[in-house]
Amino acid sequence: PLLRPLPKGVFEKTSRCDQSCDSCGFCLSTWKKDWQVNEDLPAIIAFIHEQSPTAEQAKCYERCVRYFFAQRHNAPFVRQLRDALEHYPESLRLRQLQGLALARSGDVGRANLVLQALCDEGHEDGETLGLLARTHKDLGIAASDPGQRATSLEAAFDFYNDAYLNASRQGAVANAYYTGINAATMAFLRDDSARAREIARHVLDLCEEELARSEETGGEYWVRATIAEAALILGEVEQARSHYLAAAELAGARYGDLGSTRGQARLLLAHMGADDSWLADVLSVPPVMVFTGHMIDQPGRPEARFPATLEPAVAAAVKQRVDRIKPVAVYGSAACGADILCLEAAHAQ
Repeated sequence: PLLRPLPKGVFEKTSRCDQSCDSCGFCLSTWKKDWQVNEDLPAIIAFIHEQSPTAEQAKCYERCVRYFFAQRHNAPFVRQLRDALEHYPESLRLRQLQGLALARSGDVGRANLVLQALCDEGHEDGETLGLLARTHKDLGIAASDPGQRATSLEAAFDFYNDAYLNASRQGAVANAYYTGINAATMAFLRDDSARAREIARHVLDLCEEELARSEETGGEYWVRATIAEAALILGEVEQARSHYLAAAELAGARYGDLGSTRGQARLLLAHMGADDSWLADVLSVPPVMVFTGHMIDQPGRPEARFPATLEPAVAAAVKQRVDRIKPVAVYGSAACGADILCLEAAHAQ
C-alpha cells in the first residue's frame, strides 16, 4: 500500500537532472532530499512495477535499493527484492542485492545459498565473489566450533583472494581494493600476517590510484575507509584513526556503511587484543531507541495512572528526550498514550 502520495515532480525531472532514470523518470537527487525511507519505498516500488519490466527500469530499481542499503535499511528488502525478482528475474544485481539483504538481516545461511547459486551459474565477478566471501566470513565469525570457524574463514579468504587477483589482472581498481582489503583482513584473522601485510600494502597503492578519480565516481568514502583498514592491518593505529575520521566526515547519514566499517575494524582490533573503544567516537552512529509506556487512562479508572490532563506535559518531556537522543531508528508498539507520543516525537525528527 502507498502510505502517502508520491512527492510532486519526482518522476518529472528526466530532462533536467542527470540522476534521473530515462525509463521511468525517477530522480535520485530529489528522493534523497525529500523522501522518507519507510514511508516512500513502497510507493517507489509500486511505481516501478507499474511500468513495463525493461532492463532500464530494473536498473532504476537497483539504484533505489543501493541507496537505501547505504543509509542503513535492510530488513524490508528481503521480501521486496523477492517480489522484484518476479519482474526482473534476469537481473544479476538484484540477485546480488537479495544475498546482501539476507546477510545483513542475519539470515547468512540463505544468503550463502543465493550467492553460491550465482557462482554455480558462472557469475564470478568481483561483486558476486566478494558477497559470497562475506557470508563465509560471517559464518566463520559466528561459529562456536573451532574447526568450522577455520574452514569458513579459509573459504572466505579464498573467494576474496581469487576476486582480488582477477580484478588486479583486469585493472578493475575498485573491485581490486574492495576484495583485496577483505582478503587481507581474512588472512590477518587466520594469522597469516605476512600475506595480510603484503595485500594491504598493494591495496594502499590501489586506493591512491582510486582517489584520483573518486570525486567522479562518488566512491571516496570507501577508499578512505579501506585505507584506514589497511593501516590497521599494518599496525599503524594512529594513521588508521585519522583515515577513519576522514571517512566518517564523508559518510553523512550512511549509517549502514559506517556500521559495516566499524564492525570490520572491531574484528581486527579484537584479534590484535587492542582497545576498540575509540571506534564509537571516530565512527559514530546514532543510537537505536526502544520505547514503552502507559496508555492514557480510560474514563472511570478507579486509580489515576496517566490521566489525559498530563498528555501535554508528557508529550513535551518525550520530545525533549527524543531530541536529545537523536536515534537512528525507533522501535515500540503503538498503543494510545505514551507510545503514540513517542512515535510522533520520533516522526518529527
